[in-house]
Amino acid sequence: MKISGLSHARGIFFIGPTSISEVKDSTVYEPVKKTALWQLELLMKAWRSLSLPFQAAILLPTAVFLAAGVWQQEWFWLHAAILYLISFHFWFPQQLRRYHGAEHMAFTIRRQRLPQAKWMEADVRNAGCSTAPAFTACLYLAVLLPVHGLEMHGFLLIAAALGAALLTELLRRRFPERLFFLTRVSGSLQKNATTALPNQAAVACAVESLEKLINCEKTPVSAKSR
Repeated sequence: MKISGLSHARGIFFIGPTSISEVKDSTVYEPVKKTALWQLELLMKAWRSLSLPFQAAILLPTAVFLAAGVWQQEWFWLHAAILYLISFHFWFPQQLRRYHGAEHMAFTIRRQRLPQAKWMEADVRNAGCSTAPAFTACLYLAVLLPVHGLEMHGFLLIAAALGAALLTELLRRRFPERLFFLTRVSGSLQKNATTALPNQAAVACAVESLEKLINCEKTPVSAKSR
């Protein structure tokens, strides 16, 4: 069984094969069964957790890029919009970064069976974090963005960038030793950009929520963070 995590600005979701547990505003909720639209529900909750200024910082530039694409009928602007949206992964609000750190630390604590006295020493880096594919996607998109000035179809450039990012992530997971440098880059970004050190209460809530989900699923666990 694999368990993944999704952090937001007010807490953390831990996602199992059949159930989801949640930490929200320092409250640990009992796991609930997944619904047919659970992915959309989690994304909407995560979106609503962001402050209005952050929502505006995401939506307004994206809307400008898309409007420019429609007006000028050029794929360049859609390409820029996608790059901008994915780059949000690297400028999370501070509270989201803290919950992201607590999520990763809970997985480390569980995996290494750390005693409570050492919980705050747990590693905030996680090899399965979505930071790695976000980094490669931004890298490929940024490299190919200037190529729109050449005689190439813009859709193919976008598809090539996202396809290359997906392939790189699949290869990284399949051959972790050969592509370890990407995992190291991801770990560095996690430590310095996408997570922040949470307080003890947040870590304790994350550990409790993860344990509740594990007990609910009642199967052996292989913890993996998104």
